[in-house]
Amino acid sequence: MISVAICIPTFRRRRELGRLLNSLSGLRFKKQPEPHIEIFVVDNDPHYPSDGVAREWAHRIKWSLHYHDEQQRGIAPVRNKLASLAKNFDFIALIDDDEVASPQWLDELLVVQSYYQAEVVTGPVLARYEKNPPKWIVNGSFHSTDRYPTGTLRPSMFCTNNLLMKVSALVRFEKPFEERLALIGGEDTLLSMKFHQMGIDAVWADDAVVHEYIPEYRTKAKWLFLRQYRRGNSTIIIDNCLGKRRMAVIYIWKAAWIVTVGLAKSLTSLWTGPEAAVKGISYIYAAAGIIAGLLGTKHEEYARVDYMSASEKR
Repeated sequence: MISVAICIPTFRRRRELGRLLNSLSGLRFKKQPEPHIEIFVVDNDPHYPSDGVAREWAHRIKWSLHYHDEQQRGIAPVRNKLASLAKNFDFIALIDDDEVASPQWLDELLVVQSYYQAEVVTGPVLARYEKNPPKWIVNGSFHSTDRYPTGTLRPSMFCTNNLLMKVSALVRFEKPFEERLALIGGEDTLLSMKFHQMGIDAVWADDAVVHEYIPEYRTKAKWLFLRQYRRGNSTIIIDNCLGKRRMAVIYIWKAAWIVTVGLAKSLTSLWTGPEAAVKGISYIYAAAGIIAGLLGTKHEEYARVDYMSASEKR
């Protein structure tokens, strides 16, 4: 029997964590034999812990559930702790605390892994909105991943919100998630690029669906712009971690090109709708993030102590 550690990072999302654990209790295995499963939750906020939720579900869910905390702030230290907790398993499955798993989620990841003998398997993350979003949000598909035929390779392009990895691949790194990006983000992007350099690309499992609940504040253009600014801002650190030390002029040229593309996309909004304008402006924010990073400015999104779910804010 193979073993799988389902790993969940969490921060100030008690209701959402309970919703996720409820979905995991409904996992079904029709294509693969049911594996040995244990669930690990690592909490990054000792002042607002979710241990009560974990204790409640430890008595309700059929698999062993383990709760830990991580004192060092940031998403990378949390994911590194999860990776260390999973080191004696065959596979680690990563999912975020604001998501829910479809009943076939893990079954599909495992069957695709087995068929393709893949070291990394990823799948779609589809949006569910807590409140009806503006039409341009839906039309622009800002919160759902693109979809591909099962078996498609996703070179240097996976995120940890729906991911299955062989632990043997992950333990090649002492700390797989770069802690210089702990408060910035992009540590999963960097890991996917490291795997790509090693000749390991993720295989797509299109039926391994998870749904992400999107709070209202994330349907605002400002949030979308800042997300792209942060992604641009992490570019230089990611390049340095990969050994790609480029001259400043290259980043300036890259930012200028991104601005040009963004302006062109914005112009198409005249006949395609406001979602094109938002996407175009997002390119410009990404370029601004690159220049800010070049000047030494870090956009530390995960440093916000007020980062809290909509349900907890109420």
